[in-house]
Amino acid sequence: MDNEQGYQQPYQEPQYQQPYQQQPYQQYPQQAINPPEKFYENAIFSLIASIICTLLCCMPAGIIALVLSIISLSKKDSDIVQSRKFSKYAMIICLIGIILIIIAMIIYIALIATGSLDDYLDSSY
Repeated sequence: MDNEQGYQQPYQEPQYQQPYQQQPYQQYPQQAINPPEKFYENAIFSLIASIICTLLCCMPAGIIALVLSIISLSKKDSDIVQSRKFSKYAMIICLIGIILIIIAMIIYIALIATGSLDDYLDSSY
């Protein structure tokens, strides 16, 4: 790129086309996001169910469900997705505890009805 006078012209950046200009997004006023009332009722229900499961059914499953329900209620204002997840896990663990105690009761009643439990208790003396 020599010029007529014999010196070189300085390097120039290649010219690029301007990118398509988008209109700025319209910003709406920020509103506080409150959890739906139905979810709050479900979180309270999972708390009550876990307390009942702890007292009447399976204590280890009930305690775990109780802890998860309390975590769910504590996160309901800050992170609703995590709160729903913890509430769901609490209900699942509570239902597992209830199902296990029902199975244990059915086995116990079956052992009493067949007399197998009496034979076991008599032989242990």
